[in-house]
Amino acid sequence: MVHALEIAHNLLKPGGVLVDIHPLGAPPAIQVRLEEKTIQVGWLQETDNFIEYPQATNAVAQAVSKGWFALDQQCEFIFITHAISWEELQSYLRTKWKDAILPEDAAIRVEKLLEDFGVGSEVVLEERIGVMALLARS
Repeated sequence: MVHALEIAHNLLKPGGVLVDIHPLGAPPAIQVRLEEKTIQVGWLQETDNFIEYPQATNAVAQAVSKGWFALDQQCEFIFITHAISWEELQSYLRTKWKDAILPEDAAIRVEKLLEDFGVGSEVVLEERIGVMALLARS
């Protein structure tokens, strides 16, 4: 990852901006919602325990410490994935997040809550995403 940042640095003019966006590594919350009511049912896991996200953060820190970039701005936001059923969420994750693990106990709770809440309810994942603007240095 550090090598990729070195390549990006060499491609940018001094003062050019590199935007780094990656999840912060906290397990995404699995929730069931109906309008204003939200119930947390568990946490999504990954087969590699989210190891690549702290590695990405550390790579950026190394690139800054090497003087390739200066941190200009930093923020985070919540990325929300919506699904109308547990099956829809599973299907989405099978194609888009192949190392995701959905806990079995969460499945039971989600199905029950979706049934109880009825029409308009949904299952969501809330994932914390970090964004950094890095200025290339000479």
